[in-house]
Amino acid sequence: MGVPSFFAWLTKKYVSITNDCKKNSSIENDDLLSPNPNGVEYDNFYIDLNGLIHPCYHPTDRQTPETNVDVFVLLTRYIDYMVDIVRPRKLLYIAIDGVAPRAKMNQQRSRRFKTAQNMVNQSFEEKKSVFKEKPIDSNCITPGTEFMEAVSKVIKAYIKERMNSSKYWNSIIVIFSDSSVPGEGEHKIIDFIRRQKDCKNYNPYIRHCMYGLDADLIMLALATHERYFSIIRDKPYNKGDKCYICGEYHSSDSCKNYNRVAPLDPITKPFIFVDCHVLRQYLNNTIKVEKYDFERCLDDFIFFCFLVGNDFLPHIPSLDIQEGAIDILIKIYLKFLPENGYITENGTINFKIVKRFLHLVGKEEKQLLVNRRLRKEKEDQLYFDKKMRELDYQIQSAFENRTEALPQRKTEIKVKSIKEVELAKEESQLIRESLEKKKQEVVRQMEELKHDEIQLGEQGYEERYYQQKFHVDYKKEKNNIIEIVDSYVEGLNWVFSYYYEGCQSWDWYYPYYYAPFAKDIGKLLDPEFEVQYTQGKPFRPFEQLMSVLPPQSKHCLPKEFQQLMNSTSSPLSSFYPEDFKIDMNGERSFYKAIALIGFINQKKLLNVVEPIEKELGKKDQQRNSRYGNTFIFIGKSNWYYRKDIHHFKKIGKEAWKQLKKEIKTYISNDQVVPIKTYKPLHIESNYTKHQFGGLIIPIRGMDLGKDKSKCYMLGYIPPQYKNGHIFKTRYIGEPLESPQELDSMKAKSQPLRKSIKRQRDIREYRLVPLTPDNSEKKK
Repeated sequence: MGVPSFFAWLTKKYVSITNDCKKNSSIENDDLLSPNPNGVEYDNFYIDLNGLIHPCYHPTDRQTPETNVDVFVLLTRYIDYMVDIVRPRKLLYIAIDGVAPRAKMNQQRSRRFKTAQNMVNQSFEEKKSVFKEKPIDSNCITPGTEFMEAVSKVIKAYIKERMNSSKYWNSIIVIFSDSSVPGEGEHKIIDFIRRQKDCKNYNPYIRHCMYGLDADLIMLALATHERYFSIIRDKPYNKGDKCYICGEYHSSDSCKNYNRVAPLDPITKPFIFVDCHVLRQYLNNTIKVEKYDFERCLDDFIFFCFLVGNDFLPHIPSLDIQEGAIDILIKIYLKFLPENGYITENGTINFKIVKRFLHLVGKEEKQLLVNRRLRKEKEDQLYFDKKMRELDYQIQSAFENRTEALPQRKTEIKVKSIKEVELAKEESQLIRESLEKKKQEVVRQMEELKHDEIQLGEQGYEERYYQQKFHVDYKKEKNNIIEIVDSYVEGLNWVFSYYYEGCQSWDWYYPYYYAPFAKDIGKLLDPEFEVQYTQGKPFRPFEQLMSVLPPQSKHCLPKEFQQLMNSTSSPLSSFYPEDFKIDMNGERSFYKAIALIGFINQKKLLNVVEPIEKELGKKDQQRNSRYGNTFIFIGKSNWYYRKDIHHFKKIGKEAWKQLKKEIKTYISNDQVVPIKTYKPLHIESNYTKHQFGGLIIPIRGMDLGKDKSKCYMLGYIPPQYKNGHIFKTRYIGEPLESPQELDSMKAKSQPLRKSIKRQRDIREYRLVPLTPDNSEKKK
């Protein structure tokens, strides 16, 4: 999800950061060894697979696949399509969302329950459309379900098949982290990059490319401080673009001809590259203050973007990106930095500085809220006037279309029964009734917006806001306000650390639906505020499913858990309400509404669920494992690993027999297998000898190239560091072209991406040794 409208803001402000993707017309995988038609040769390509699973499961540009088999076929074709565009020369890393931190699970729970309630309240026509196009429940795209287990098996088989049939695939390394490995897909990818960067002899000239739909991928890419990093994503519709489905001038999302495209027809969707290294150069001009380190300024920029929105905290009420919030924050920051210093350092925030910064933001808050109210009043009236005209037209059209069809139907009575005519009348009436109901809902929504009790920006708005949103007296209950402020700042630190260091606590979450005002954070935050997190451990997959799924999706769980969700006598029945309040919070769009559904009581949930988990069958227990394996696939033609794999196979059989027993003990005790356990039998991968760092380990079901297979499949562990290790934020390498040069080239329609020279002559792997604190290129 990320920051709403962040991508639109970026592309409007910084015009040269995007470029259309080109795809080779050939479908032969071996042709991928030829030069990339996009003019850039990428080393590593990372795919956040959830961004592909969803459009395969419920596509908007083709008919919905009728079976899971069709979904899987379409999914593998999409991977082929993406690999054909990017053509990584070293590594393909595929990651699927595993169990998420508790802070993200609350958002997942809210979104899923809200969608389920909306389905119940939908009109006749909407339900008819949904049931036609979504025969299966998309909530199965959650770790721990049989569907996700099947996805893992399909992807492993797909990688093996590609490596066995393609010289190109056999020449690269493929790492696959499926949904059994805890963590969000994009954060597993960034953690991999972060750990590689701190390896000895890391090559800073690696070209990274990552696929994903979330806007926060751009901020994650910036947070790596890598020299070359591109994001590939769906091309957004711009006025004047042709629909790639029918060729007409409209958005493909609104194309009525999508149903003419069969589920397994060729993929034609356009994609774009977002070049984050170009964005860095723009930001260098925008937020750099003379004599201050741009890399530190960039980290501060990422931090204050979190105030506008993120997946883990509600945004500060006065800050809306569509109202210029980021530009306002940049303006404040440029004046603030010389007098106060940096807000962040190496993945943590300085609370004293945050207090001062938000104090300045708070000074602008009231005027921002007044401006919003005046603008929204005008926009809301225009929106509802248009909506009412559209509904009036639809009601009239529904009646006229049916009455015009009736005479023709009567002449065909001998062929078509009178009953069919009556059914047509009934359907017409149902459509009209549903549209009338929708019209009443629009009127109710308009009245609700007009009857805004808080009136942000008007005298006394703070008291009204805290009373209505938190049920706290603003003047008399300062301690409660301080608790809210402390929780929110604790959350800001958790989110920032999550982006730079990884998950600091699996259990932490923000226990409120709304954020405090910036003014109150600046006023009430203790400058000596400190925070300590308890690391905890991730939920098991079934525990997450019990936490985020509505009762309508209970079929995604083993039957032993289903009665806990829909039985009135269940000790967990309060976690699954049939009805709950939804606060539109001044918004018109339902997806922006806030579901006021209770937070899961973790202790109570686990006390009920854990005894059931112990009684599960072997297959379900395996699916419910807390810690899964990451897989690595190595082609037999890959000379980097040939000798190591041969040695591995030579000593492997006897050592593996002993090792399996130890590993089984750790897993049965619900523990992470210590690295030292694998020491008798592992391959240490590094930048001096191989293409990247980490450990290659034996795992259950490993494939050592038997039965004429052309690839090996083993386990993989990323580079490990001592407790307390700090991943320092640093940039290595000289700067690229200036944004002015890039804009000039784009205006002249020159091939922008080819203008950034490869310069790989002496910078190949193993030829650019760097010490951990050396940020300069060695001569």
